[in-house]
Amino acid sequence: MKRIWLVVMVLLMVGAVSHSLDANFGVKGGAGYSTFVGNDWADTLDAFGLNRAFFLALGFGAFVTLNLSEQMALEPEALFLRVGGADDEPGVGKEIWISNYFSPAVLIKANIGTLNLFVGPVVMIKLGSGKYKFDPDSGSSTTMDFSDDGLTNFLFAATAGIGFRYPAHSGRILFELRGIYSFTSWMNQDLVTDDWKLLAVLVMVGYRLSGFQPGRSVVR
Repeated sequence: MKRIWLVVMVLLMVGAVSHSLDANFGVKGGAGYSTFVGNDWADTLDAFGLNRAFFLALGFGAFVTLNLSEQMALEPEALFLRVGGADDEPGVGKEIWISNYFSPAVLIKANIGTLNLFVGPVVMIKLGSGKYKFDPDSGSSTTMDFSDDGLTNFLFAATAGIGFRYPAHSGRILFELRGIYSFTSWMNQDLVTDDWKLLAVLVMVGYRLSGFQPGRSVVR
């Protein structure tokens, strides 16, 4: 919790600095698909005759866009993410691996008319211990919490994608398609040898208020 408050304070400081800059504030949220990737995950599926299954990923949060020019911007953001993965064994049931994160990032955005391309580093801070759920084809499902140190506390990741903005009243409606990939393993490597990497693809919708500078108002 202390780590989260530290990140919140940093974002507030960014907001205070941006008061004198051409800045836009907004919120965003969305859903998509999440899974694990890597040789160890593929070997696990093959060894037990499992199929990759759909896992609903969720994300929502807030951001501030610092417009450096007409073409370039920096966008610190803070998202809450529900990600994980799932597999299915025909005739047996579905395994679901769930984890929640507080996820600050700094995006570099290139504006091309109403479109933008973005990329940036992400730190994913684990919230809670994470859960394993087994949903059998017949019978009731069971849920188990991982141990507190079962999953990696911090995942270092990257995000990239494409966005579109549309004028609406005093701001912009935003649409994003983004991918998130973790370079560090989802599971604690001090306890297990399997190296599973998280991969998520999210479609997000948001609203961004107009930018303000002393003496003028700008919407981009």
